[in-house]
Amino acid sequence: MASKSDTTEHSHLITGFLQGNWGCYEKLVLKYFDRAYAHTIRFTKSPEVAERIVEQACEKLWQDRTNLSNDIDFYRCLKRAIGEFILHYVQEIAGSKKLRDDLWKKISRSTEHQAYLLELNQDHVRFLLNQYRRKTLRYKLTIEPS
Repeated sequence: MASKSDTTEHSHLITGFLQGNWGCYEKLVLKYFDRAYAHTIRFTKSPEVAERIVEQACEKLWQDRTNLSNDIDFYRCLKRAIGEFILHYVQEIAGSKKLRDDLWKKISRSTEHQAYLLELNQDHVRFLLNQYRRKTLRYKLTIEPS
């Protein structure tokens, strides 16, 4: 159980954070980062993605601090922001996989092309699909031998 001094210090950090004190914000982030990271990696299964999501959620809290009340639970707000970013990440992955699957079906059944498409980013895949749909596919996939 937290002591009275811990509770007072935490209240001071929350108040400072809400007033725009960067030092208080950093202390709160350091206090909760590992816990938030452990929560996030359970969903993403990727250390890099989990770290990026936690950082984005922390930045979002900093940017939205003026909309928060004085009695906030910083970790609960952080988890809520993380949940939004995880949802966006999952939708992005699902959309990317669907785009790649559509492109595979439409362009080629070649294993080499499929391996190449796995390396493409989502914007590139979307661009290729749009070109294909317009029936003006001028872009030709070329695979150079290793």
